[in-house]
Amino acid sequence: MNVSREKVSQDDLVRVVRNMGWGVTGFAVPTLIMFIGIPIYIKYLGVRGYGLWTLANSALAVAGLMNLGMGEATTKFVAEHHARGDAAGVTRIIAATLTFYAVLGVIGTVLFWLVAPLLAYRMFGLEGAEAQMAVAALQIVALGFIPTVTMSVVTGIFDGLQQFGISQMLLMSRASIALVLGIIVLLLGHGLVGLVTVSVAVMWVACLVGLVLGLTRVARVRFSDLQIGRHLRKVLGFSIYTTVTTLGTMCIGQIDKLLVGSLISLEALSYYAVAQSLASKIHIFAISIGRVLMPYFSSREASHGSAQLAGPLMQSWKATLMISMATVSLAAATSLWLLRLWLPGDVAGHALPAYLFFIGSYGLHAVNVVPYYYLVGRGRPDQVAWFTLAGGAAMLGLIALLAKPFGVVAAAASSLAFPLVCSLMAVSALRMTDGIEAEQRLSSGFGATLAIHVTAIAGGLAAGAATSMLHSSALSIIAAALTCALVLGAGLAGCRRSDNSYYATLWAIINRVTSRQT
Repeated sequence: MNVSREKVSQDDLVRVVRNMGWGVTGFAVPTLIMFIGIPIYIKYLGVRGYGLWTLANSALAVAGLMNLGMGEATTKFVAEHHARGDAAGVTRIIAATLTFYAVLGVIGTVLFWLVAPLLAYRMFGLEGAEAQMAVAALQIVALGFIPTVTMSVVTGIFDGLQQFGISQMLLMSRASIALVLGIIVLLLGHGLVGLVTVSVAVMWVACLVGLVLGLTRVARVRFSDLQIGRHLRKVLGFSIYTTVTTLGTMCIGQIDKLLVGSLISLEALSYYAVAQSLASKIHIFAISIGRVLMPYFSSREASHGSAQLAGPLMQSWKATLMISMATVSLAAATSLWLLRLWLPGDVAGHALPAYLFFIGSYGLHAVNVVPYYYLVGRGRPDQVAWFTLAGGAAMLGLIALLAKPFGVVAAAASSLAFPLVCSLMAVSALRMTDGIEAEQRLSSGFGATLAIHVTAIAGGLAAGAATSMLHSSALSIIAAALTCALVLGAGLAGCRRSDNSYYATLWAIINRVTSRQT
């Protein structure tokens, strides 16, 4: 009996890690695109033009809140029905969410189009030709509202079926094509409006292709048997809380940018956005390897019951923490020289202090990724919704108080409030498992682990500073990253021989996956 359970667990582990591999790939490609795109956009649009580009994207993301969080609801319920072998149930969930978005998309597009002048003239205080260009860009962006909200259902279909490779390929292709075409229109002199037009067109194509691929993977059900109203009520009941969560999450990355742009200036927004875009990759990386767990927890609970979820939770949580901490260490150790190599000198200098605060903020928030997916996957979005909203409100409140008198650095420092408040969701996750016993297992070895990472950062900074005398930012980055990685590797080797639960768990997972593949 024990052997059977072990085989099931090992098979599940291999599948989850394979899906995590797709998540890492889906993280790496957009990150590379960001490194290529941002300097080019700043060069051809200017600092203020890049600020307008940031505002347009942030406004669209905030408007996307109207999707009512139904993308994650789609993923959860598709995963549940698929685990039970209910192919018709999968189709009914998808039909309900697509019907909802068909109506919502038209309403959202019209509202966004009408509000565009108000955003440009009133909220952002723009004037003259710059305001007219902003209105034109925002109204074109409004046409991208439908594919923006619908894409969450498209990816939800594949994620719920645990076919993450397809959803990641769609997202990566969309980002890559948008970058190439965007650079072309900038080189041709079409500016911000041309860049926005290309971006929206690519959104539509990716959404339509994804819909076609997704619908070919679900069972055919007669229209009279779809029961759209009943399933829509089911999904909406879940998505109310995911909407609250989405609102809280948008406070860091979207709403905060609108606030910084309106309180300080477009130039300040550009520095803030560049620093945040780079540092947010720490959290996005954690999401990339953690998002596969939500449908996993949903399907495992549906097929095995809740009693067998505590082990996977603790393993995945500790492994994700270790990977995130290593990413934070490398980001901090290479920060100064990375920005100097990547951005123009004046932009790098203004962005560096904010970037360091964002590293801390997103590093802390990576702790909350696995508890979030665990709670949502088990059908308890209420356990995370209010913590996330409270964290977002605390952050925006601090920005409103500090940004105008103290500038971009104070706005970035305010972001630390978000992960600190959101960490309460980790307490909720522990209470749903072993309680205090689980907490003790999670905290075992944390002090030694933290000391290793602090030492790695210090070593990386020292190595980078030593090689910077050669006036080569690239060499400084290599030296800092290599030194940091060597210290982390030495710590891993040392802790492997001790009773450190973090490293022991990570090493056990690597060994099990490797042995399974061989």
